Amino acid sequence: MSRSSTKKQEQVALFAAAILVAIGGIIYELILGAAASYLVGDSILSFSLATGVTLFGMGIGSLLVNYIKLHPATSFATNEIILGLIGGNSVMLMYLGFVFTRSHWLIFAVISLAIGICIGLEIPLLMKMFQEFGRKSSVKLFSKIFGARLFWGVNCVAIIPARYASVSWFDAQRVSGGGAEYWRCGSDS
Repeated sequence: MSRSSTKKQEQVALFAAAILVAIGGIIYELILGAAASYLVGDSILSFSLATGVTLFGMGIGSLLVNYIKLHPATSFATNEIILGLIGGNSVMLMYLGFVFTRSHWLIFAVISLAIGICIGLEIPLLMKMFQEFGRKSSVKLFSKIFGARLFWGVNCVAIIPARYASVSWFDAQRVSGGGAEYWRCGSDS
């Protein structure tokens, strides 16, 4: 295998891993917004807060990366484990906060902020890791990652509400159609 094909395969693998990392953070944000929307009932407020607080946390995370003194690969792996634990348990924590306390919005904000900080740490830690491994020419790769993250973010913002609108319309049609059949059957007997 030639040196150029190995380098190309390595770039494809790194790009795929970074895309998976970026999509995971967006999915956690959307799940958290949906859970808050189900609990409180105000989807606009829930998704706006989830997006705003997560973006604020991303800014904090990108600034905090300069204070991390661990090896970049270790820091990145630790960050991903923490993000997985917080994101994976975020809905359960939201439900527990809603059931047992009156401060469910505070719990929601803290979880969104923690997810945002972890997301904000991802790309700078990847860049530090690549620099340490002698890959200073990874600017093109990261521009692709940021582009893909923006692309998926815009798609999720556009697709998710459209999906819920279509489901609501089909549910309304099903219920109204089912109701008409019920009354028609009831009048025959």
